[in-house]
Amino acid sequence: SPTHCARVSVFPAAQVMLTLTNYWSEFGGMAQYVRWSRGLPDGTQVDSSAFFTDERAQQLYIDFITTVTTRVNTLTGVPYCNDPTIHSWDLANEPRCDSDSSASAIAAWIDKTAAHVKGLDSNHMVTVGMEGFFGNSTPDLQSANPYPAQHGVDFVRDFRSPHIDFACIHMYADQWCPCKDDDSACVSWSVKWVQSHIQVCERYLGGKPLVLQEFGKRPAGRGRTALFTEVRE
Repeated sequence: SPTHCARVSVFPAAQVMLTLTNYWSEFGGMAQYVRWSRGLPDGTQVDSSAFFTDERAQQLYIDFITTVTTRVNTLTGVPYCNDPTIHSWDLANEPRCDSDSSASAIAAWIDKTAAHVKGLDSNHMVTVGMEGFFGNSTPDLQSANPYPAQHGVDFVRDFRSPHIDFACIHMYADQWCPCKDDDSACVSWSVKWVQSHIQVCERYLGGKPLVLQEFGKRPAGRGRTALFTEVRE
């Protein structure tokens, strides 16, 4: 639970990034807000992207954010908005809106929602757990995407919001690398993926920090070790 996550005094240097919702319906997330908004039974198939055009679903989410950020931790007596063990708020894990080729819906949602969080909590940073796909604002960089689809997101546009403190990307070489069965190709692709985002943060985002928030490669073994070592260096 968030209460226990935020009580990490036994690890004094540790901090947690709390993710506030998820695009993927396996975890409830945005699809569940849409179900609640429309009075649908749990388990009803819903496109998570509908969240971005459903004002009531978004308001339910905003109400949840307000409750969480202002909640007092029952173990420590500290409001979450003042809790030093919280590193940052992550607005959502891997949001997508495939129906919006302009990428405007998610960009507007990020800006509005991040501003709301900042209005409640000025002590913590805010980000959003994007996968990192480049969009229409940087057409010259779209070739760096692992495949042609952009999923209604735009890395530069989304993280340009003044209410977002740092950028995030994800990296799954065994799923995204065009030559995913070639360990050497996976290493090269992964390094290029990270480096391109570092350069974009410096060039387009005023030097905002970049966090490699999620990463992985299967199977375990020398190929994965080499990839992680190369990316880290």
